[in-house]
Amino acid sequence: MEFSKCKKVLAAVTIATSLSGVAALANVPANFGGATVVSATEATDIASVAEEASIDFTKVDAALAQYNALDKEIYTDNSWQTFQTADADSIKRTADTVDDMKSLSSEALNAQIIENGNTVAEMQVKLDEFAFALNSDIANILVKKSEIVTIDFSAIDAAIARYNALNPADYSAEAWEEFQATIALPNGDKFDVADYAEYVAELKACSPEELVYFLRNNSMTAEELQEEFNGNAVALNQRIDLLGSPTAPTEVEVPLVPSTGTTATKAAPAGAVAKTNIAKEASLVPFAILAVSAIAVLGSAGYKVRKEN
Repeated sequence: MEFSKCKKVLAAVTIATSLSGVAALANVPANFGGATVVSATEATDIASVAEEASIDFTKVDAALAQYNALDKEIYTDNSWQTFQTADADSIKRTADTVDDMKSLSSEALNAQIIENGNTVAEMQVKLDEFAFALNSDIANILVKKSEIVTIDFSAIDAAIARYNALNPADYSAEAWEEFQATIALPNGDKFDVADYAEYVAELKACSPEELVYFLRNNSMTAEELQEEFNGNAVALNQRIDLLGSPTAPTEVEVPLVPSTGTTATKAAPAGAVAKTNIAKEASLVPFAILAVSAIAVLGSAGYKVRKEN
């Protein structure tokens, strides 16, 4: 069985990235209600303003329609609250602004856009960006109750605990070095058990929603993540099994004092523990026989990101 790694993308990054969308567009000009007031010096520009392309509300209308159709009951309470806290006010203000804009004629709307210090093209970009951000927040922040998954960490926890309980002093330097050399990824890179244990602990600490964000970010399923953990648990246990058990203290003959001409058997004192090596034949077991599926070998997409960062 080979080791595999999953690239870790922190769930918090997903939330922070998503929240930068709708809220950032809260400064969309909102004074489109009522009569349009154009100064005398700007009156001569009305003709050219009227000829500019009209605002296309298609994208923003679709995004707002999707938002208004959301069913709170199918989402987890935490994700719904996060979404509403971040975006609700901005969405309402923008929706009201869009309604005001639609109430104006094309010529009056274009003139008001100019009055607000924007061009029609700039306003179009702002509305389209808002629509994109709202769609992204709906897709990224909200978690359906049906998406919540459970991961069983018991196997990988037990394997890591077994590894941590090993005492290098119980083995010869050569045996321990051979053992550590077997704890490696298929490409030869070291599989850092301590670092992997930290990664497992971080995932265990995730909320149900954060675990869903993690799976989404890494384009993996709960089954694939479970297979990674179980596969690495098997691989680690196999290496420990090859290391074997520490040899019991060597029995040596120690003369009794005073000497009676006979000898008695006593256990060697502390520090005289015999050392043992991993059998070289065992360390050369073909890894091809122990190979798992491509998913378990290659892992998912994010532990490496966290590792490299």
